[in-house]
Amino acid sequence: ICLFYPCISVFAAFDDFSYGVRPAAMGGAFTAISDDANAVFYNPAGLYRADRNEFLASYGRLYFGLDDDSNIGTSLISYVNPFGKYGTAGLGIYSLSLSDLYSEKMISFSYGFRVIPKLGVGLTMKSLSHKYGSDEYTENAIDNSGNSLGEVDHVFAQGKSKSKLSSDFGIFYRPDSKYNLGFTVQNINSPDIGLKETDKVEKTYRTGFAYTPKTANMSIEIFSKDGDTDIISGFEKYFSEKTFALRGSLTFGSRDLRRLTLGLGLNQKNYKLDYVFLYPLVGINDTYGTHKVSVSVLFGPIPNIEKFEPEFPPELSAEPAELGEKLPSDAQTPPVKTITEE
Repeated sequence: ICLFYPCISVFAAFDDFSYGVRPAAMGGAFTAISDDANAVFYNPAGLYRADRNEFLASYGRLYFGLDDDSNIGTSLISYVNPFGKYGTAGLGIYSLSLSDLYSEKMISFSYGFRVIPKLGVGLTMKSLSHKYGSDEYTENAIDNSGNSLGEVDHVFAQGKSKSKLSSDFGIFYRPDSKYNLGFTVQNINSPDIGLKETDKVEKTYRTGFAYTPKTANMSIEIFSKDGDTDIISGFEKYFSEKTFALRGSLTFGSRDLRRLTLGLGLNQKNYKLDYVFLYPLVGINDTYGTHKVSVSVLFGPIPNIEKFEPEFPPELSAEPAELGEKLPSDAQTPPVKTITEE
Protein backbone atom coordinates (compact mmCIF):
# COMPACT_ATOMS: atom_id res chain seq x y z
CA ILE A 1 0.00 0.00 0.00
CA CYS A 2 1.36 3.44 -0.89
CA LEU A 3 0.27 5.94 1.71
CA PHE A 4 2.39 8.98 1.02
CA TYR A 5 4.04 8.71 -2.39
CA PRO A 6 2.48 10.72 -5.22
CA CYS A 7 1.13 7.58 -6.91
CA ILE A 8 -1.73 7.31 -4.43
CA SER A 9 -2.89 10.38 -2.51
CA VAL A 10 -4.54 8.76 0.47
CA PHE A 11 -3.29 11.38 2.91
CA ALA A 12 -2.17 14.94 2.32
CA ALA A 13 0.96 16.28 3.97
CA PHE A 14 0.47 17.58 7.52
CA ASP A 15 -3.05 16.17 7.59
CA ASP A 16 -3.11 15.07 11.24
CA PHE A 17 -5.92 16.92 13.03
CA SER A 18 -5.55 15.12 16.38
CA TYR A 19 -2.02 15.86 17.56
CA GLY A 20 -0.95 14.64 20.97
CA VAL A 21 -2.58 12.02 23.18
CA ARG A 22 -5.07 13.70 25.52
CA PRO A 23 -6.56 15.79 22.65
CA ALA A 24 -6.54 12.76 20.33
CA ALA A 25 -8.53 10.81 22.94
CA MET A 26 -11.16 13.53 22.58
CA GLY A 27 -11.03 13.21 18.79
CA GLY A 28 -9.15 16.49 18.42
CA ALA A 29 -12.03 18.48 19.94
CA PHE A 30 -9.54 20.52 21.95
CA THR A 31 -9.71 24.05 20.53
CA ALA A 32 -12.12 25.20 23.25
CA ILE A 33 -10.12 23.47 26.04
CA SER A 34 -6.41 24.02 25.24
CA ASP A 35 -5.36 24.16 28.90
CA ASP A 36 -2.02 22.31 28.73
CA ALA A 37 1.09 21.96 26.55
CA ASN A 38 -1.00 20.51 23.70
CA ALA A 39 -2.44 24.01 23.13
CA VAL A 40 0.57 24.79 20.91
CA PHE A 41 -0.96 22.50 18.26
CA TYR A 42 -4.61 23.49 18.68
CA ASN A 43 -5.21 27.00 19.99
CA PRO A 44 -2.29 29.17 21.15
CA ALA A 45 -4.76 31.59 22.74
CA GLY A 46 -5.50 29.02 25.44
CA LEU A 47 -1.89 29.22 26.62
CA TYR A 48 -2.66 32.29 28.73
CA ARG A 49 -4.44 30.00 31.21
CA ALA A 50 -1.28 28.03 32.01
CA ASP A 51 -0.03 28.56 35.56
CA ARG A 52 2.84 26.02 35.61
CA ASN A 53 5.68 25.05 33.31
CA GLU A 54 5.01 21.80 31.46
CA PHE A 55 7.14 19.49 29.34
CA LEU A 56 5.26 16.87 27.29
CA ALA A 57 6.51 14.00 25.14
CA SER A 58 4.49 11.44 23.19
CA TYR A 59 4.90 8.60 20.70
CA GLY A 60 2.33 6.94 18.46
CA ARG A 61 2.11 3.97 16.11
CA LEU A 62 -0.41 4.62 13.33
CA TYR A 63 -2.61 1.88 11.83
CA PHE A 64 -0.81 -0.91 13.63
CA GLY A 65 -1.06 -4.30 11.87
CA LEU A 66 -1.32 -3.25 8.20
CA ASP A 67 -0.85 -6.16 5.77
CA ASP A 68 2.31 -4.66 4.27
CA ASP A 69 3.89 -4.23 7.74
CA SER A 70 4.15 -0.47 7.27
CA ASN A 71 5.75 1.20 10.28
CA ILE A 72 4.12 4.63 10.52
CA GLY A 73 5.14 6.46 13.66
CA THR A 74 4.61 9.90 15.17
CA SER A 75 6.45 11.70 17.93
CA LEU A 76 5.73 14.99 19.64
CA ILE A 77 7.37 17.15 22.27
CA SER A 78 6.02 20.38 23.67
CA TYR A 79 7.03 22.87 26.34
CA VAL A 80 5.13 25.82 27.78
CA ASN A 81 6.45 28.56 30.06
CA PRO A 82 3.98 30.97 31.69
CA PHE A 83 5.08 34.54 32.44
CA GLY A 84 2.10 35.62 34.53
CA LYS A 85 0.36 38.74 33.23
CA TYR A 86 2.79 38.85 30.30
CA GLY A 87 1.36 35.70 28.73
CA THR A 88 2.71 32.23 28.00
CA ALA A 89 5.28 31.05 25.46
CA GLY A 90 5.26 27.57 23.94
CA LEU A 91 7.43 25.38 21.75
CA GLY A 92 6.25 22.27 19.92
CA ILE A 93 7.96 19.75 17.61
CA TYR A 94 5.93 17.13 15.76
CA SER A 95 7.27 14.50 13.40
CA LEU A 96 5.82 11.65 11.34
CA SER A 97 7.77 8.93 9.57
CA LEU A 98 7.06 5.96 7.30
CA SER A 99 10.12 3.74 7.75
CA ASP A 100 12.84 5.30 5.55
CA LEU A 101 10.43 6.29 2.79
CA TYR A 102 8.84 9.52 3.98
CA SER A 103 8.98 11.96 6.89
CA GLU A 104 7.35 15.19 8.06
CA LYS A 105 8.43 17.66 10.71
CA MET A 106 6.67 20.68 12.17
CA ILE A 107 8.41 23.10 14.56
CA SER A 108 6.08 25.59 16.24
CA PHE A 109 6.69 28.69 18.38
CA SER A 110 3.55 29.96 20.14
CA TYR A 111 2.57 32.86 22.36
CA GLY A 112 -0.77 33.43 24.06
CA PHE A 113 -1.91 36.24 26.33
CA ARG A 114 -5.03 37.64 27.96
CA VAL A 115 -6.33 40.79 26.27
CA ILE A 116 -9.15 41.47 28.73
CA PRO A 117 -10.68 39.26 31.42
CA LYS A 118 -12.19 36.13 29.87
CA LEU A 119 -10.62 36.75 26.43
CA GLY A 120 -7.26 35.56 25.14
CA VAL A 121 -5.54 35.61 21.76
CA GLY A 122 -2.56 33.67 20.48
CA LEU A 123 -0.22 33.32 17.53
CA THR A 124 1.90 30.42 16.29
CA MET A 125 4.76 30.66 13.81
CA LYS A 126 5.94 27.34 12.44
CA SER A 127 8.20 25.61 9.98
CA LEU A 128 6.80 22.76 7.88
CA SER A 129 9.16 20.35 6.14
CA HIS A 130 8.82 16.97 4.49
CA LYS A 131 11.29 14.60 2.89
CA TYR A 132 11.16 11.50 0.70
CA GLY A 133 13.65 8.69 1.07
CA SER A 134 15.47 6.84 -1.69
CA ASP A 135 14.33 3.55 -3.16
CA GLU A 136 13.93 1.85 -6.54
CA TYR A 137 10.96 4.06 -7.42
CA THR A 138 12.61 7.41 -6.73
CA GLU A 139 15.92 6.48 -8.36
CA ASN A 140 14.49 4.72 -11.40
CA ALA A 141 11.53 6.36 -13.14
CA ILE A 142 9.04 4.34 -15.18
CA ASP A 143 6.83 5.33 -18.08
CA ASN A 144 3.08 4.87 -18.43
CA SER A 145 3.60 1.29 -19.55
CA GLY A 146 5.66 0.42 -16.49
CA ASN A 147 8.97 0.28 -18.34
CA SER A 148 12.10 1.49 -16.55
CA LEU A 149 13.63 4.70 -17.93
CA GLY A 150 16.95 4.30 -16.13
CA GLU A 151 16.90 7.80 -14.66
CA VAL A 152 15.76 9.60 -11.52
CA ASP A 153 12.02 10.25 -11.36
CA HIS A 154 11.39 13.80 -12.62
CA VAL A 155 9.38 14.58 -9.47
CA PHE A 156 12.59 14.29 -7.44
CA ALA A 157 14.96 15.82 -10.00
CA GLN A 158 15.27 19.06 -7.99
CA GLY A 159 15.50 17.37 -4.62
CA LYS A 160 13.54 15.16 -2.24
CA SER A 161 12.64 17.67 0.46
CA LYS A 162 10.85 20.99 0.85
CA SER A 163 10.37 23.43 3.74
CA LYS A 164 8.02 26.37 4.18
CA LEU A 165 6.92 28.77 6.93
CA SER A 166 3.34 28.99 8.11
CA SER A 167 1.29 30.48 10.95
CA ASP A 168 -1.82 29.99 13.10
CA PHE A 169 -4.04 32.46 14.94
CA GLY A 170 -6.41 31.64 17.79
CA ILE A 171 -9.06 33.19 20.05
CA PHE A 172 -10.18 31.80 23.40
CA TYR A 173 -13.24 33.18 25.22
CA ARG A 174 -14.70 32.18 28.60
CA PRO A 175 -18.18 33.69 29.05
CA ASP A 176 -18.60 31.65 32.24
CA SER A 177 -16.42 29.48 34.47
CA LYS A 178 -18.07 26.37 32.99
CA TYR A 179 -18.21 27.36 29.31
CA ASN A 180 -15.43 27.97 26.78
CA LEU A 181 -15.42 29.04 23.15
CA GLY A 182 -12.41 28.62 20.88
CA PHE A 183 -11.58 29.48 17.29
CA THR A 184 -8.37 28.85 15.34
CA VAL A 185 -7.22 29.47 11.79
CA GLN A 186 -4.29 27.18 10.98
CA ASN A 187 -1.87 27.51 8.07
CA ILE A 188 -3.12 31.00 7.29
CA ASN A 189 -0.87 31.39 4.24
CA SER A 190 -1.55 27.89 2.78
CA PRO A 191 2.14 27.20 2.08
CA ASP A 192 3.08 25.27 -1.06
CA ILE A 193 5.37 22.34 -0.17
CA GLY A 194 5.21 20.59 -3.54
CA LEU A 195 8.47 19.27 -4.99
CA LYS A 196 7.55 19.78 -8.64
CA GLU A 197 3.84 20.52 -8.81
CA THR A 198 1.71 22.60 -6.45
CA ASP A 199 0.95 20.85 -3.17
CA LYS A 200 -0.54 23.30 -0.68
CA VAL A 201 -1.13 22.72 3.02
CA GLU A 202 -4.67 24.02 2.99
CA LYS A 203 -5.97 26.57 5.46
CA THR A 204 -7.87 24.98 8.34
CA TYR A 205 -10.66 26.39 10.53
CA ARG A 206 -11.41 24.92 13.96
CA THR A 207 -14.42 26.15 15.96
CA GLY A 208 -15.15 24.63 19.35
CA PHE A 209 -17.50 24.85 22.31
CA ALA A 210 -16.77 23.19 25.64
CA TYR A 211 -18.73 22.60 28.82
CA THR A 212 -16.26 22.28 31.70
CA PRO A 213 -17.70 21.48 35.13
CA LYS A 214 -15.28 20.58 37.92
CA THR A 215 -14.83 16.89 37.12
CA ALA A 216 -15.46 16.68 33.37
CA ASN A 217 -14.93 18.31 29.99
CA MET A 218 -17.35 17.91 27.09
CA SER A 219 -16.49 19.47 23.76
CA ILE A 220 -17.97 19.79 20.29
CA GLU A 221 -15.80 20.97 17.41
CA ILE A 222 -16.29 21.76 13.74
CA PHE A 223 -13.20 21.11 11.64
CA SER A 224 -13.17 22.62 8.13
CA LYS A 225 -10.46 22.17 5.51
CA ASP A 226 -10.44 22.42 1.73
CA GLY A 227 -14.22 22.13 1.43
CA ASP A 228 -14.50 19.19 3.83
CA THR A 229 -16.24 19.52 7.19
CA ASP A 230 -15.98 17.15 10.16
CA ILE A 231 -17.96 17.25 13.40
CA ILE A 232 -16.20 15.94 16.49
CA SER A 233 -17.74 15.28 19.90
CA GLY A 234 -15.35 14.45 22.73
CA PHE A 235 -15.45 14.06 26.48
CA GLU A 236 -13.23 13.39 29.47
CA LYS A 237 -14.41 12.41 32.94
CA TYR A 238 -12.24 12.56 36.05
CA PHE A 239 -12.42 10.26 39.06
CA SER A 240 -10.84 10.08 42.55
CA GLU A 241 -10.19 13.81 42.87
CA LYS A 242 -9.00 14.05 39.25
CA THR A 243 -6.42 11.29 39.68
CA PHE A 244 -7.86 9.15 36.87
CA ALA A 245 -9.43 10.19 33.57
CA LEU A 246 -11.61 8.39 31.02
CA ARG A 247 -11.87 9.92 27.54
CA GLY A 248 -13.62 9.19 24.28
CA SER A 249 -14.96 10.66 21.05
CA LEU A 250 -16.90 10.08 17.87
CA THR A 251 -16.11 11.84 14.59
CA PHE A 252 -18.37 12.13 11.56
CA GLY A 253 -17.46 14.05 8.46
CA SER A 254 -16.97 14.44 4.75
CA ARG A 255 -15.77 11.58 2.54
CA ASP A 256 -17.58 9.11 4.79
CA LEU A 257 -15.26 9.79 7.72
CA ARG A 258 -16.17 7.79 10.84
CA ARG A 259 -13.79 7.40 13.75
CA LEU A 260 -13.89 6.22 17.36
CA THR A 261 -11.38 6.96 20.12
CA LEU A 262 -10.97 5.82 23.72
CA GLY A 263 -8.38 7.05 26.19
CA LEU A 264 -7.13 6.83 29.77
CA GLY A 265 -5.20 9.24 31.93
CA LEU A 266 -3.34 9.29 35.25
CA ASN A 267 -2.78 12.69 36.88
CA GLN A 268 -0.46 13.46 39.75
CA LYS A 269 0.75 16.76 41.13
CA ASN A 270 3.94 16.87 39.08
CA TYR A 271 3.35 14.43 36.22
CA LYS A 272 0.67 13.00 33.92
CA LEU A 273 0.44 9.80 31.86
CA ASP A 274 -2.00 9.40 28.96
CA TYR A 275 -2.98 6.72 26.44
CA VAL A 276 -5.32 6.73 23.45
CA PHE A 277 -6.66 4.14 21.02
CA LEU A 278 -8.01 5.44 17.68
CA TYR A 279 -9.96 3.23 15.31
CA PRO A 280 -11.29 4.13 11.83
CA LEU A 281 -14.83 2.79 11.49
CA VAL A 282 -14.64 3.02 7.69
CA GLY A 283 -11.82 3.33 5.18
CA ILE A 284 -8.61 1.57 6.20
CA ASN A 285 -9.23 -2.12 6.95
CA ASP A 286 -7.22 -4.90 8.56
CA THR A 287 -5.63 -2.72 11.22
CA TYR A 288 -5.51 -2.88 15.00
CA GLY A 289 -5.92 0.88 15.16
CA THR A 290 -3.63 3.70 16.20
CA HIS A 291 -2.04 3.71 19.66
CA LYS A 292 -0.39 6.70 21.37
CA VAL A 293 1.15 7.29 24.79
CA SER A 294 2.47 10.44 26.45
CA VAL A 295 4.10 11.67 29.63
CA SER A 296 4.03 15.21 31.00
CA VAL A 297 6.16 16.77 33.72
CA LEU A 298 4.96 19.91 35.51
CA PHE A 299 7.06 22.29 37.57
CA GLY A 300 7.32 25.97 38.52
CA PRO A 301 5.95 28.53 38.04
CA ILE A 302 8.54 31.32 38.11
CA PRO A 303 8.51 32.65 41.70
CA ASN A 304 7.31 36.19 42.47
CA ILE A 305 6.00 36.75 38.95
CA GLU A 306 3.14 39.22 38.62
CA LYS A 307 -0.17 37.58 37.73
CA PHE A 308 -3.66 38.67 36.75
CA GLU A 309 -6.50 38.35 39.21
CA PRO A 310 -8.56 35.17 38.64
CA GLU A 311 -11.22 35.59 35.98
CA PHE A 312 -13.80 33.88 38.17
CA PRO A 313 -13.96 33.70 41.98
CA PRO A 314 -13.36 30.23 43.43
CA GLU A 315 -16.56 28.28 43.90
CA LEU A 316 -17.56 27.90 47.51
CA SER A 317 -18.78 24.56 48.71
CA ALA A 318 -22.49 24.53 49.38
CA GLU A 319 -23.71 24.44 52.95
CA PRO A 320 -25.67 21.32 53.91
CA ALA A 321 -28.76 23.40 54.51
CA GLU A 322 -28.59 24.68 50.92
CA LEU A 323 -28.64 21.10 49.69
CA GLY A 324 -31.78 20.31 51.63
CA GLU A 325 -29.93 18.11 54.09
CA LYS A 326 -30.76 17.97 57.77
CA LEU A 327 -28.11 18.88 60.25
CA PRO A 328 -27.06 16.06 62.57
CA SER A 329 -28.60 16.12 66.02
CA ASP A 330 -25.35 17.13 67.68
CA ALA A 331 -25.01 20.07 65.33
CA GLN A 332 -28.41 21.61 66.11
CA THR A 333 -28.44 25.11 67.59
CA PRO A 334 -28.37 24.77 71.37
CA PRO A 335 -31.30 26.20 73.29
CA VAL A 336 -30.88 29.72 74.59
CA LYS A 337 -31.02 30.03 78.33
CA THR A 338 -32.72 33.15 79.60
CA ILE A 339 -31.23 34.70 82.70
CA THR A 340 -33.50 36.91 84.74
CA GLU A 341 -32.51 39.16 87.56
CA GLU A 342 -34.04 38.48 90.94
